[in-house]
Amino acid sequence: MSFVSTSGSESDAEAGALDCRARLVVKRSRIPGAGDGLFWKGATRARKDAGCFRLEKGTIVLQEEARVIGSKAVKRIFEEKEWQDAYPVIEYNKGVSLDIRGTLLYKLNHAESSSKQCNTTMKRCGHGTLKVIAKRHIYEDEELCWCYSDNWLAGKSQSCH
Repeated sequence: MSFVSTSGSESDAEAGALDCRARLVVKRSRIPGAGDGLFWKGATRARKDAGCFRLEKGTIVLQEEARVIGSKAVKRIFEEKEWQDAYPVIEYNKGVSLDIRGTLLYKLNHAESSSKQCNTTMKRCGHGTLKVIAKRHIYEDEELCWCYSDNWLAGKSQSCH
């Protein structure tokens, strides 16, 4: 189990809600066959004392840089045995993809958009910057999931705000 802290949003206005300062943990997913997943560990004691017990809808949970790669690099990645049955690349335009190996983004598992498990959405901001944003309130020890196909519209830049 590895622990990761991230600062979440820089302001309440940007997050659209009280900034609970996300604390994330990678551990075994509760989704059968999914391997590891990314979970919200819960608010810090100081935030709980201030009355914040959940990540509010609209909170930026995670922001990371993915490596922008072309179609030849994608092909090489999928030729590597360890990545053949995985999803280490997000395609966002014909011939241009984002390599998310080595990021926490890679630990976000899929959930259908209509499922209660689908609690985050992802937005591309700039060339390779990806933001994970809470679609609804997220509670302590809840796994973070997003709908791969509904969230990532190939060839369409998504707004950062």
